Amino acid sequence: MTPQLSGQPQPAPFGTEDTRLIILRGNSGSGKTSVATELRERYGRGIALVGQDNLRRVILRERDTPDGANIGLINVTARYALDHGFHVVLEGILYAAHYGPMIEALVRDHRGHTHLYYFDIPFEETLRRHSSKPQASEYGEKEMRDWYRPGDLLPGGLETVVPSSSSLTETANRVMLESGLTADSTRREAAALLDEYDSGTWNPANVERAFAEDLARGGLSGPQLRASLREAPAGRLTDLITRATPVFEQTRTDNTAEKLRLALRPLLDELAPPP
Repeated sequence: MTPQLSGQPQPAPFGTEDTRLIILRGNSGSGKTSVATELRERYGRGIALVGQDNLRRVILRERDTPDGANIGLINVTARYALDHGFHVVLEGILYAAHYGPMIEALVRDHRGHTHLYYFDIPFEETLRRHSSKPQASEYGEKEMRDWYRPGDLLPGGLETVVPSSSSLTETANRVMLESGLTADSTRREAAALLDEYDSGTWNPANVERAFAEDLARGGLSGPQLRASLREAPAGRLTDLITRATPVFEQTRTDNTAEKLRLALRPLLDELAPPP
């Protein structure tokens, strides 16, 4: 069946309960592309970047209009990637008036976790950020002022607002943690570390093994991990636990923390010295 590329989303569930859809919206120069790139850099393979600029300006080379073909193409691309097990980061200006119905349909139909962020950045700051971009010479203040829409939030309070005071690192940390990507990537890292230990390519020091024993005896709660890290030895296990700790400190209604706990337990039990 040929996908429909019209801007009218077709109701149909997609993705799995484990896939993540992250939508980053904001004016030109607000930092959304930088955050999207940072998310993929941190997570590695398994994330599809769906960029509005790439699909609209590069692939289709069309203007941003309410009935643009790129709206349907973005819709189909995001759904296809999520149906094939990829997490998706969708980013772009994505005007609410043009792309709102399509985004709302993605939120409605996605079987997994969906997180939306709006970058609320003053025009002067977007202009300053744009000046440091490689493509700064391609367009300037006049174009950016024409494109700028203050407070272009989607209706219904779907989005978390990212203020201009939030740095790239802070924003990426927040999105990674809230979306569950931090927990997911830490589970992968724990499995890889266990494989390295079993194969003999990673030989932790005795102090790391003692650290693992202390952790194995505990309940892997946020406060316990935070306290243990105060005197933890330097090493790959400590680095892993440092990244895992914020997940256990979150208040969540899903099983993200429990899945991470189950992934860490075999590694800690294997490293702990026998009694």
